[in-house]
Amino acid sequence: MQYSIVQFSEVLKHKDGRIDSEHYHPEHLENFRRLKRFSKELSSYIVHMSGGATPLGAIYPENGIFFLRVQNIMQNYISETNMAYLTDLQHKSIARSTLKKDDVLLTITGVSYGKSSVVTDKFIGANINQHSVKMTVKILLLAFCQHS
Repeated sequence: MQYSIVQFSEVLKHKDGRIDSEHYHPEHLENFRRLKRFSKELSSYIVHMSGGATPLGAIYPENGIFFLRVQNIMQNYISETNMAYLTDLQHKSIARSTLKKDDVLLTITGVSYGKSSVVTDKFIGANINQHSVKMTVKILLLAFCQHS
């Protein structure tokens, strides 16, 4: 385990008032430094954002269109373990959350909220449930995330 030793004066610079050690982990501090290079709010890099949905009375077929749930969105990758699928009709009923290449997925509820991953070729055209959002971001931000 890697620890961080931080001066209290450094803690006071963060306006959120957090003093828990996890917040000051070296990896997180490096991410803060990288994000400071962006002069705008994160929202200015988001082109489009949409929440997912679950089709009414959803009964998942054995195969079909990938339907990503919170348990499939991991930190930096998408897991096919316990994957659910949608029929074409189900998919069309929630088409607003259809995934495109390089969309950024973010889990927003559940025990493991805050996990994120970028949509790869394999999951183009898939869909997400209501416990996640998809964001289309400007390429500059995406390049930063993939190479950090």
